[in-house]
Amino acid sequence: MDDVNNVDEPMDKIEEALGSSLRRRDFLTKAAAAGAIAWAAPVILSRPAYAADGGGGTPNCRPTFTFTCDTVDCGQGGKTFAGFRVLSSTCPCSNPSQQPVTCIKITNLAGCNSNDITAYGNGTICSPPNQHPTVPDKILSTGNWECFNAANPVFFGHARSGNGNGSISNLGNGCTITFRLGVWVGSCPDRDSTNQAFVCQTFDVTLMLSSQNVVTCTFTPSSAANSLCTTTPPGTPPCTC
Repeated sequence: MDDVNNVDEPMDKIEEALGSSLRRRDFLTKAAAAGAIAWAAPVILSRPAYAADGGGGTPNCRPTFTFTCDTVDCGQGGKTFAGFRVLSSTCPCSNPSQQPVTCIKITNLAGCNSNDITAYGNGTICSPPNQHPTVPDKILSTGNWECFNAANPVFFGHARSGNGNGSISNLGNGCTITFRLGVWVGSCPDRDSTNQAFVCQTFDVTLMLSSQNVVTCTFTPSSAANSLCTTTPPGTPPCTC
């Protein structure tokens, strides 16, 4: 076969050409150029630019935050609950000073040989609800983004006893809890953009309450594959406060 440019040649000659690896490659290349073969371009899947952990808006206008370990008595004596606080800065580019909106998301909560571990916050009180009817529970471990009052700690206990009418029990000493935590802090004015500045980061957390009621906690940045910020739109809080 002398002319492999002719893609309309009989099948026996085409098969003869394909018998040689060199001619096979030459044939396919030239046939594609002639429009006989449609090549499929590789598809690269990627998240939107805002989906990875990071932030939006002008960098120097983004708020910052840190964590501290904490113990909480939760308004009921004799019980100690393990917890942590999210300490956020004021919005750097606001005048006068403005507190950012904080949203958190808790998933993969496990540990303490318990299947009812619950994260509470926003001033939740552990005694039975009829003792504080104006202060409702705020459960933060729903798996969704929840509005978080950074003035109060997150603490971990059992689900309320008595079909939700009893007290919240603590998890006991020597207990280790693990979970994934997403933190979104933002709605801050931006000097150089019409968009608002924000940060969103994901952490794998280990929290332990020792037999001496001392809390230790570690916050390790999660991998991109485990980011909880993938559904966070630019500059818009993922929770309603």
